[in-house]
Amino acid sequence: MFKNYFYVLFCILFFNFGFSQVGTYQIVATSPVPSTFTTLQDAINTIGNGTSTLHINNNLTVNSNLVVPKNLSLKFYNGSIITINNGVTLTINGQWMLGIFKYSIVLEVEK
Repeated sequence: MFKNYFYVLFCILFFNFGFSQVGTYQIVATSPVPSTFTTLQDAINTIGNGTSTLHINNNLTVNSNLVVPKNLSLKFYNGSIITINNGVTLTINGQWMLGIFKYSIVLEVEK
């Protein structure tokens, strides 16, 4: 019984406070300790071919053409917004999750 309460408490603390830093992009499933990045491109370059989920808890701007590979899933928190500058294309080949919803379609946005 105690283990069940501990697990619920851990989930509440982890999911409510684990991604509360503003302005960071956190990687899980590629290393034991999450890594932080300042841009989406930096995260993509660092992950390489490994399968991972990128947790995004802040608004971000895409300034140049960017392709998110199939091995990378994006999960957005707290109403995060992606702003795509004029003349820029963002292509998401991997899964992307908004809250409890998960999408597996290829998304390409050109502005």
